[in-house]
Amino acid sequence: MHTLVILLTVLESLFTALTEKTFTTDFSVTIGAEASQPMTYNGSLAMHGEKFSVSILDTESAYDGKTLYTYQEDMNEITLSYPDPVELQQANPFLFASAMRDACNIVEHDSKDGKTCLITMTPKVKDAKANISKINIRVNKSTLLPESIEIKEGVKTTTLRAKNPQWSKTPASWTITKENAYINDLR
Repeated sequence: MHTLVILLTVLESLFTALTEKTFTTDFSVTIGAEASQPMTYNGSLAMHGEKFSVSILDTESAYDGKTLYTYQEDMNEITLSYPDPVELQQANPFLFASAMRDACNIVEHDSKDGKTCLITMTPKVKDAKANISKINIRVNKSTLLPESIEIKEGVKTTTLRAKNPQWSKTPASWTITKENAYINDLR
């Protein structure tokens, strides 16, 4: 029982920190399936609570708490929309993990050196639609900075690894503006 209390403290402390401070990091995301070669992409992420901005390949997305901005560089187009919670969770794995915490059994494993802990979340009830079997979050215990998040969904595994993660009190921009871009307003 004592381990469970520690786990909830680490997990809840992480999500509390994500609402009180701005988390910024460059990252690599690897997407793989059992029968295919994994693909890795690099990008950058900033988030504060549910607000975020992410840039990967030729796409930038930002969410200001109401409007989702998506910029496609190859089309020079910004799409504005009011996303539903599922769309937000698909764009930001930390929002997905936060939304899943009540539906999951949660277990913590300290690293051998005690510097990080691995939080493993497994759904209490198997959902045929979601097909999520496990979420792993590795957190630095002294800074509460997330180092990685891995989502296993059927035969697919998506792993985001933070590169130089930091906390900041400085807010990032949660909108996107581009000179001469076409605005596709779907709101």
